[in-house]
Amino acid sequence: MSKQGQIADRALTPQSVIVEAVEITHVDMPQAARVVNDTQNRKIEGNEYIALRFDVTMPDAADGRRPRARLVLDNVGRELNQWIEVSNGGVGATARLMRVRIDSSEQAHVEWELGIGLAAVSGSSERVEAELGYGSLLSGPAVTLRYDVRSAPGLF
Repeated sequence: MSKQGQIADRALTPQSVIVEAVEITHVDMPQAARVVNDTQNRKIEGNEYIALRFDVTMPDAADGRRPRARLVLDNVGRELNQWIEVSNGGVGATARLMRVRIDSSEQAHVEWELGIGLAAVSGSSERVEAELGYGSLLSGPAVTLRYDVRSAPGLF
């Protein structure tokens, strides 16, 4: 191969690839569900991430609704259905979304991550869908006991 051919080959071959990964944990699950949006399994932080297609939709700002992000995972092997059953529908599960750079020596470097709760999980034979987010922190009462007409009728 000529010297120009070698330079062109290096220019077309990326030094690293960027992939997205998701790690879902739950107290009832002995092991986290780990998937990477890639065509091959990857080792990230010493853990094996299974190659599985997924989409993350960022929250919209619709009026009158809480913004919610959405995670949709392909359920090709149907392993996630078992996870949903054991975790009682995923209530209390958390997801760790990561953007990972994998260099030419297959070393994974997490560039950024976000930890967020799974609010609602549903599954079918084709896909698993989950809403990402936490309950509204501002819609609940600030104190456990308020003095109002119901709790202290003698004061009003």
